[in-house]
Amino acid sequence: MREETNLPSSRAQPADSQVLAQRFHRAHTRLVTAAVTGTNGKTSTTTLIDSIVSASGEGSARLTTIGGWVNGEEVVAENPTLQFLRVVEQAVESGVKTLSLEMTSKALSGGLAGRWPPSVAVFN
Repeated sequence: MREETNLPSSRAQPADSQVLAQRFHRAHTRLVTAAVTGTNGKTSTTTLIDSIVSASGEGSARLTTIGGWVNGEEVVAENPTLQFLRVVEQAVESGVKTLSLEMTSKALSGGLAGRWPPSVAVFN
């Protein structure tokens, strides 16, 4: 399982951290986020939401503990923070309106929901 996503990275320099925070904010304001949490089935439910959005004819973006995708194409990066940023920025650039996001208990306890507040929350 991949390491959790932090927004922005705690290893970034203060100026870098500000720039990352601004980039995340710009993307966040343009995406509806369906966040999924719970004990079991987070990745499956996140993938199901992404599939429903895609089947409706809209572009879709998905971030889970196993990777990130925009319109079905995997997005890779050097670390989880950059992957999160690349997925959401590529989603916005592609006209995607909905992000399906897996939120593990570790991500929640680390404050991800506060830094990337979801539009819709799913608990399964």
